[in-house]
Amino acid sequence: EFVTNPRTYRRVLCQVNIDANKDLYLRIRCTSASKLGNNNEVTKITVLLGKLLRSMANFEEDTVTVEEECNLIDRYLDIQTIHYGDRLVIHRNIPENIKQLRIPKLILQPLVENSIVHGFDNQIGKCELRISASYAAPYLTFLIEDNGPGIEPELLKTLLVRKESHGSIGLQNVHRRSHLHGDESCGLHISSTLGEGTSVRLVLRTLDEHGRILKVGEEDV
Repeated sequence: EFVTNPRTYRRVLCQVNIDANKDLYLRIRCTSASKLGNNNEVTKITVLLGKLLRSMANFEEDTVTVEEECNLIDRYLDIQTIHYGDRLVIHRNIPENIKQLRIPKLILQPLVENSIVHGFDNQIGKCELRISASYAAPYLTFLIEDNGPGIEPELLKTLLVRKESHGSIGLQNVHRRSHLHGDESCGLHISSTLGEGTSVRLVLRTLDEHGRILKVGEEDV
């Protein structure tokens, strides 16, 4: 069942914030504990966390530009980089001509969070994350790829349909919101290979500043 009621939509968006903040709290607590002897690092973490939470707590607008969403992701990744150090390698490929298109707020951050939390927690060696995007009117496609351990085939089948699936709540919310602000072609498509990694593809329709779907030809790219 997809979110169609504005109040329900707000609850879904709030849940996305809560899920992300829980992970951030635990991550910051662990990172800060390991950096107690380095006041500069602790200060940096605190400043970055404050900036991120202020961005996530702004509910005045339900849509943001691709650039704004990517900036929020960068703040999140800055904190994670302190935790993982040089092991975390980020590859970004976001074309300039799509950065001013509008998408639902916090639609990409949960996908990046899932890759970090569920893909890299027990990872040994390099943790590689690729974030890319492409545009073919009227659809925007985002691809989040990691080199984590992969997902068991049986679990993969349930990620978007069972609320009790481990790590699936954020993914389900993204999937529902992409349908709310799009059409039947929008949503998440997840593929994974054990021992190699996971690829999450998100298809969206572009929006205007009020969250309405832009018609073909209205996009300015």
